[in-house]
Amino acid sequence: MIFQKKYGVLIVIFFALASCTLLPSVQDESDKTYELNTLPLTALKKSTHPKILLVTQPQESPMNGTTRMVYTKTPYQVAYFTNNRWVEKPTSMLRKLIIQSLQNTGYFQAVISPMVAGHADLMLNTQLLELRQDFSKYPSQVRLVMAAQLIEMMDNTIIAAREFSVNEIAPQESPYGGVVAANRAVAEMLKQLVSFCTEG
Repeated sequence: MIFQKKYGVLIVIFFALASCTLLPSVQDESDKTYELNTLPLTALKKSTHPKILLVTQPQESPMNGTTRMVYTKTPYQVAYFTNNRWVEKPTSMLRKLIIQSLQNTGYFQAVISPMVAGHADLMLNTQLLELRQDFSKYPSQVRLVMAAQLIEMMDNTIIAAREFSVNEIAPQESPYGGVVAANRAVAEMLKQLVSFCTEG
């Protein structure tokens, strides 16, 4: 009888200790969502372009057509974090950032999206080709690849086309480190994209 009481007390203590040690890991496994929201530092253009630029919704690759965050550990591998994801599809966040970055230059008469009715002189088409955190190298890095076309609306002529590729080292080996690197990569890509659209 005494043995049973002692055994019961030990069981209670064991589960109490186990619950204390398990709680932090349960909390760590909760879903986390992140956003791309970093704009480049762009100066106002001295000259202006009296045209309206239409920025279409960026197209997406099958790999990035989701809110799930992509990573790779070995060449040719595509994997997704389980408990870490973007608050929106990357292309949706990028469209807003592209429009805001171009508006901040003051170069165009207006920068609009397809949701705004009205005439446009130029159209910017973009495609997100790759956004992933690569753990096959140390430190890990985020690779962002986007393609862009600037089109004259009057005759549907492609004025310019370019592919942008940016790699940013993650400050830590974690999904959050990838988020920080991704925001830095986006800011650099937007800086290059702004120059692409306004250099003419």
